[in-house]
Amino acid sequence: MDKKIVIAAVFILVIGLAAFYLGNQPTGLASLVEDYTVKIGYKPNANYIALFVALENGYFEEEGLKVETIRFDSTNTLMNAFAAGSLDATPTGNVIVSYSLEENSPGLFKLYSFAFYTDERHPENMVVRKGSEINRYQDLEGKRIGANKGIFARTMTRRFLEKQDIKNFEIIELGSNLQLQALETGQIDALISLEPYPTIGVENGIAEYLEGGSVYVKTVGFSPSFSGGAISTKFMREHPSEAKKFLRAMEKSIGFISNNFEESKQILPKHIPIESNIARRISLPSFQFFENLNYKQKESIQKTADFLFEEGIVEKKIDTGSLLLDSEYLQ
Repeated sequence: MDKKIVIAAVFILVIGLAAFYLGNQPTGLASLVEDYTVKIGYKPNANYIALFVALENGYFEEEGLKVETIRFDSTNTLMNAFAAGSLDATPTGNVIVSYSLEENSPGLFKLYSFAFYTDERHPENMVVRKGSEINRYQDLEGKRIGANKGIFARTMTRRFLEKQDIKNFEIIELGSNLQLQALETGQIDALISLEPYPTIGVENGIAEYLEGGSVYVKTVGFSPSFSGGAISTKFMREHPSEAKKFLRAMEKSIGFISNNFEESKQILPKHIPIESNIARRISLPSFQFFENLNYKQKESIQKTADFLFEEGIVEKKIDTGSLLLDSEYLQ
């Protein structure tokens, strides 16, 4: 009987010492004991390439991080998951939805990466039907222009045409699955859409590019950022070690994309329904991690938010500086 008591006492002592030891270890070890799984929301399109590269290249594993990727079919639903506390992060997302969420529920997230549109790197293109007599923007006078559904695409299309001094036009909003069919059958004369649909149209002999370059850059007159990666402040507060590991993994991914853009695009068919020949040719924006933003880029982020407010796309003026992660967060 006494022997059993001694064994039990030793067992309790060992457990107590182990608990004390683990409780006093650095945050990273405590996180491993907790074994937290980071929940990452994404949509199955090419703009989420930073997530796909991180998965493919094993950057999360390098950081000792367990992740669960959760698919969403709309950005609205994805960002609402932040508000509900059921998501920790997303590799990118429409900033219009992000800014609207900030308007209604401030302080729920921080932005850690941005996608900048340039004439060389942009996710939208303008195409016309192959063989069309439309050879320049001025030929769009009196034409029907297809656009994605929603206030953003409608506003950007209208403002672009006005910039080109086109006075007579009709904007027809279409779901992405109907756009190329509408162009091929003559229901629309031109189309402004997001990749991969313009490239699919060109590769399949349905469409050809009109003039080239970024329609959106021409519209606003600078290099805008209409999408950015978001991380939950609740996640950062309750799981700081995992949050920093996630950010480091995404920094590696964005760096890889910047240095190996063509190779990165070849990863896309493994994660989204896109053919390799299309993946090779699509255009995507230029991604930048928050630590590497320069003054001009930060200014561009604010100018983009101001433009969205002035056009009535977001209801309140947004101070984008308050949404950026502090540059010392990962120090």
